[in-house]
Amino acid sequence: MSTAPLVSERRLAANRANAQWSTGPQTPEGKAKSSLNAVKTGLTGRTVL
Repeated sequence: MSTAPLVSERRLAANRANAQWSTGPQTPEGKAKSSLNAVKTGLTGRTVL
């Protein structure tokens, strides 16, 4: 029984390249800014409104 790849090499390379853009904030400033995203809806108790 042979194992065929589930996706083509071309699509796999494209997926890996696109994934680099969707990994979230990398810098401490970006992480601090994104941590305030839930404040507008009050979903977390980390920040006093």
